[in-house]
Amino acid sequence: MKQDKIIFRLANRIFIAVFLAYMLDVSYARLEALGVGLYLAPIFLVAKIFVYGGIFATCVGLLLDDRYQLDIKEFFLNCKKYFWTYIVYLGLIIAVDVIFSLNLNYFNGWDFLYAKNHFQILTYPVLALFIVKAKKLKVDDGYSKRPEIAVKAFLFIVALYFIDIVLFYIPQFIDLEKIEIARVTLLFSKYIQLYLFLYLGYFAVYPYRKIYRTDPNVKELYLINPKPKGFLSYIHTFLYPKDPWLFLVLKALTPKEYEVKTFSNVDLLEEEYTPGKLVAITSFSSNVYEAYSIAKKFKAQGSKVIMGGSHAGFLPDEALCFCDSVVIGEAESAWEQIIQDYENDCLQPMYSGEPLDNFYEKVDQDILTVADRQRIMQIETTRGCKFNCDFCVIPNLTFKKIRHRPIENVIKIIENFKTNNSTILFLDNNIYADPKYSIELFKALEKMNISWSGSCSIDIAKDDEVLDLVKRSGCIQLLIGYEIAAVSVEKEKKGKYSMADQYLELSKKIMKKGIQIDAQFIFGFEKDTYKSLWDLWKFCFKLRPTITAVGLLTPLPGSRFYYRMLDEDKLLNLNWSSYSLDKIVFEHNNINAKLTSFMAYVITLGYFFTTSSFGIKCLVAIVLSLFVVL
Repeated sequence: MKQDKIIFRLANRIFIAVFLAYMLDVSYARLEALGVGLYLAPIFLVAKIFVYGGIFATCVGLLLDDRYQLDIKEFFLNCKKYFWTYIVYLGLIIAVDVIFSLNLNYFNGWDFLYAKNHFQILTYPVLALFIVKAKKLKVDDGYSKRPEIAVKAFLFIVALYFIDIVLFYIPQFIDLEKIEIARVTLLFSKYIQLYLFLYLGYFAVYPYRKIYRTDPNVKELYLINPKPKGFLSYIHTFLYPKDPWLFLVLKALTPKEYEVKTFSNVDLLEEEYTPGKLVAITSFSSNVYEAYSIAKKFKAQGSKVIMGGSHAGFLPDEALCFCDSVVIGEAESAWEQIIQDYENDCLQPMYSGEPLDNFYEKVDQDILTVADRQRIMQIETTRGCKFNCDFCVIPNLTFKKIRHRPIENVIKIIENFKTNNSTILFLDNNIYADPKYSIELFKALEKMNISWSGSCSIDIAKDDEVLDLVKRSGCIQLLIGYEIAAVSVEKEKKGKYSMADQYLELSKKIMKKGIQIDAQFIFGFEKDTYKSLWDLWKFCFKLRPTITAVGLLTPLPGSRFYYRMLDEDKLLNLNWSSYSLDKIVFEHNNINAKLTSFMAYVITLGYFFTTSSFGIKCLVAIVLSLFVVL
């Protein structure tokens, strides 16, 4: 039964790619009905070869390694590298059809479409082996033979096969002018075929699968970043599946005799919950429920569990109900002591990570001397922010201090690890927190001929010379937290909001330089009404950034707003999975919490598709696709 769970999980992880293939087929069928399919046939054929080759190769990658990270860049790399697999797949079907036709008269005269839907199941194991051989993998010594197919699994495969055949014949017996069912059956069929390929491919590639063995003589450290909740988070992790920067920090601070394994946004296998490990889990409020679940399982097995991150750090007593120790603050000043105490079996319940001015020192030494030079596309240059917004946890998380990584270190790291056509992501809360440092950094980056993106405050556009320098340094996109519209009454709070009247003017200056803006806004401030939502939309429409993102105001633990709501007894619940910026979780005088929470995705997607340049392009593409498909 174990492989059933594996196949189910893998099928869901690659569903986006299957849906893309489905849309290709449906779009072509619709264009053919309109009389233009013949002219576009070569384009669609090339696209199918490209996409299906990537799907087959990605499926095999998932089968070989349960922790294979599926992301959009890796998928298109597979498409480019393994496009030939779809041609092999078609060739195998033709070969099987010829063999059956020569030996059984019943199959004479079948066209290719019939042969494909009836015989493709026989080609799946061979195709999976073709891809494995192309990867030049060797059989793992841990597997002496392929597993036997259980009767239950065999019957399930047969049942799926016959369901797929039935779906193939359904459109031939239904009047499609009255019931448009072909497209529905096609999607079900694609998903079933994916299941069959994964099932049969699993048994074919089993001897080559990566085995995760536990050596009792090896010290192991597991670094875990739990999966976020929600569909939009799933899409985000598909597009940006990278490990958090913290993992690189902890690897650098951990003694080399430890074997370090990382798990970011993936499910852990049941056999990985074993004793004898040091497990470090980072999390934030909305995914802490998943972090607690993982911590409980490891602790029950006898491993030692350390928790950190903003939520556990601000609510350590709660976190200690599920783990052995909590790090309050920054890891750099506490991790060495944690390792020593773990090895001496005397872990303390809490460790205070004080803010070090030289937080980068040991980390940078390790990064610049590591033998396995992995691609580093993200780096932190500055910690802290010069503003003190009451809804934000950053001021307390960074001890209200602004600290820097030496510019020469930043340059060395980028020089050592940059790759062609890659964009460096600066993880700073505000890369313009200290203008003097930032200007020197931009001057250094100007000489490197790179592209970069990062977060900053809008005042970066106040000085034309600085903005010119930002552009010359390679900046292609800035994430800016506007939070409010220019007409918002929140301006009375001053701070960063004091620039609200200049938002449009400063933003246009940035965009005229060819720098894209990822604009972040918040709805649900205490004085907001539903009219504020309309005012915000009008402002965003005038602004027209590349991306518009609107979240609901959330009192996150660690923020001054959270503590005030707690003191005033206005929190509606402490269900942390609701603290994901898509629900109102405090008593609001002017808006209905349940209605607004229910409409959160409508608000988010509505703003994205109607006020951002990229969203409008996506909306036009969707409308055109629906026109073609429907």
